[in-house]
Amino acid sequence: MSLNARFAGQAASLRPDIKRRISKIDSEIASVVDYAVNAQNPSVRTAYEKKIETMERERLVLAEKLQNSGRPKYTFSQLSELSMRFLSSPCKIWRSGRLDFQKTVLRLVFSEPVHYCRKNGFLNTNFSIPFNMLGGQNMPLLQNGAAGED
Repeated sequence: MSLNARFAGQAASLRPDIKRRISKIDSEIASVVDYAVNAQNPSVRTAYEKKIETMERERLVLAEKLQNSGRPKYTFSQLSELSMRFLSSPCKIWRSGRLDFQKTVLRLVFSEPVHYCRKNGFLNTNFSIPFNMLGGQNMPLLQNGAAGED
């Protein structure tokens, strides 16, 4: 089963739930409108109007989710372009200085967590599958954190 087929199946299973929630909100709005019409106190009426407004906002959000369910958020070309940009130069992302980006780069470049030994330096030279496929024999051997140096 393809990835898109799985996502489409999941989206299809969510649709009935979203439709039920929308109909429940509609019935709640109708009952609150009845209460607001019958309310004599202006502050109570204002509170009911605010409640109706929040429920309508929630209903619009659910309707939008229902409309967009089953569609991918990004196209395949957008995702592949982003992936290729990363694979072409992970150093640019590393140099950003953001720790969360650097951790992501480490997880994506190496197949295992990076280990460091005080005597021998970095012990991990096992790159992830994309980098093995892209670089293969052309990737430099890293010794003590530097390419080809001791």
